Amino acid sequence: LIRLRNGYPLLTSYDGKTKPGKLYVFSSALDLKWNNLPLQGFFVPLLQRIFYRAGQTAEPALTGQSDQTLVLHFPGHSLRERFTLKTPSAGILPLNPSVEDNGIFITIKPPLTPGQYLVFANGQPLKLFSINIAPGELDRPYFHFNVSKASVHELRNEDTLSETIRQTRSGYELWPVFAAIAFLLLLLEIILIKRIEGNNERTSD
Repeated sequence: LIRLRNGYPLLTSYDGKTKPGKLYVFSSALDLKWNNLPLQGFFVPLLQRIFYRAGQTAEPALTGQSDQTLVLHFPGHSLRERFTLKTPSAGILPLNPSVEDNGIFITIKPPLTPGQYLVFANGQPLKLFSINIAPGELDRPYFHFNVSKASVHELRNEDTLSETIRQTRSGYELWPVFAAIAFLLLLLEIILIKRIEGNNERTSD
């Protein structure tokens, strides 16, 4: 883990062969008679990092895709705990786990923003996982023009952007639709008035 300037190891880690565990070995005494290490500012942070590393459980990194459902299993936890999810944009979202005999399951449905997510249980970090971009989103071409040629207008070198937009929008205005609706409403109003007047005349007779 740490080597001296001459290449000799200062701190080495050994994994257990038959039983799970780690063994950390210092190859040199932390004493100024043996070396010239800056012990006063070095020793305490070094021990803190060693204990932190020794307390980590070895498990494969969890990754998912932005278009896939991710199911997380947490054995030994219950619904009495409050679970939240920290998103890549630093937002905090509540989670609703489902209980099973051997723990709880949390289902996270797409779409998900690519990045790193962190699951908390009662405010304590519980699980870190990453979401990657779906491979299909990186396929080229990103847009198939042959699918919708009718709605695509090509811009030539001699065309100006404003003029092209004006010509493209011509024929798509909504004023004829509104005029037709207004005419139909007017016609309906005339018909209703005629019927009401006809009923009044019959009633007076």
